[in-house]
Amino acid sequence: MEFLETFECIWSSKESDRTKSLAFSRPETHGFDPGATSQSDVPKSLPMFRATCWSDTPRSLASSRPETPKSSILERPLRATYQGRSQPERPARATSSSRSRFDGARHEETRRERPPGSEAIQRWIPFEEERIKLIKPSTTGAPDKLIWLKTKSGAFTTKSGYYAALEECDDGQFANSTLSNWHRDVWRLPVAPKVKFFLWKIFQGALAVGERLVARHINVDQHCKRCNEIESTNHLLLHCRFAKKVWELAPLSTGFDLRGLVDLAELWSDLCRVVSLPPVGLQAGSLVPWILWAIWIARNNLIFNNKTSTPEETITKAVVMAREWFLAQEKVTPRKKAIPLPLRLPEGTTVVAVDTAWRGDSNTAGFGWVMKHTGSKVQFETALRSVRSPLSAEGLALRAAIMKCKELGIQQVIFESDSTQLVAALKPQSAPPELYGIVADILHCVVSFKFCSFIWIPRSRNSEAVVLAKHALFSGNSVLYPLGI
Repeated sequence: MEFLETFECIWSSKESDRTKSLAFSRPETHGFDPGATSQSDVPKSLPMFRATCWSDTPRSLASSRPETPKSSILERPLRATYQGRSQPERPARATSSSRSRFDGARHEETRRERPPGSEAIQRWIPFEEERIKLIKPSTTGAPDKLIWLKTKSGAFTTKSGYYAALEECDDGQFANSTLSNWHRDVWRLPVAPKVKFFLWKIFQGALAVGERLVARHINVDQHCKRCNEIESTNHLLLHCRFAKKVWELAPLSTGFDLRGLVDLAELWSDLCRVVSLPPVGLQAGSLVPWILWAIWIARNNLIFNNKTSTPEETITKAVVMAREWFLAQEKVTPRKKAIPLPLRLPEGTTVVAVDTAWRGDSNTAGFGWVMKHTGSKVQFETALRSVRSPLSAEGLALRAAIMKCKELGIQQVIFESDSTQLVAALKPQSAPPELYGIVADILHCVVSFKFCSFIWIPRSRNSEAVVLAKHALFSGNSVLYPLGI
């Protein structure tokens, strides 16, 4: 009953103040008009809303009431709709006992102002105005946070730092990297991590063979210990007579002609797809990386331990290492999906279903949500510009719904969303960088409720909010207002 009485009080007070002309203005980058009927009704905790009562201002100002600009679809005067049909604006009337108390609820005509600081942006950095507007800071004073832009989580990792350094490198020192798909050809191969790192060193020209050591001004003998030729990476692993004998003994389904100037990087994509013959016992993956690793170990034993290995011993060692690693891997069994138990709602709980629609060409989003309480239902919709992504739109819509419920004095509420990313981001320390300020506001507001829960629902169960969001996006309604049902 508190939920219904709140709406009745708001709309009844509008009936008594009908003689006053009231205009609301809302900065573009913040929340939505809560439906106040006078300047005193606007909560102090929401500084983004401002109400101006023109009957209380001097005549000189009231006579110069600004016109609503019509140059943009999001700045046109609004028209309330009822059950999806467009109707002309009319004054709100007290609800009757035979109809829902949400019927007849309408807002006064409003206009949208430029957000604070727009003049300074236009003056000093007008070329960055659109990018600045896409930033949605916290409205409740969340502390600043350093974010690494190269990862989705905003946390720095060595891997992301390495790739960032490659992007910034202009001196061509990494030009010898010839692989086109590192993830497929190296990092996702089913081999041991030490073998992956070994392959990375091969294709980055970082393997400590004689030729590379001399190029780094290290005084060593750059000749191969077996055939006395210049020891390059291709020579050691492909062209040396010892390596050729190892490849001839390899149990592979396809042989390779290693005569001539064969480059390992050029052959690598084909080598990784070669199937091993039985009885090697490799059900997945390739034996080729392990053969390269075994040749490298045999070379190091000869140089540092003065221990010679035959080609037969080398290929046997490669097969044994591959089988041992493959058998040691844990078999991941798929987990059975737990059947969710039906949620028991406390008595008098309000259920709010939220959804958004987003257009990437104009960075515009439409918000819509449906409030259900003890058999009554009310719908809201609005549109907002300068929204970075669909995920940001989902977060902004949920924040607006929470602020509306807080203003109406609702104490027990459940918010439903069909965005798994948004629901997951509401966990502590889980918000992606673009949702940091929005999630901080949401978590700050939920403490005012006695009971609050966020759940995911399939999109098929959120059809009402989906229709409202799409209608708001294409109609361009820029101020939040209810649609009585």
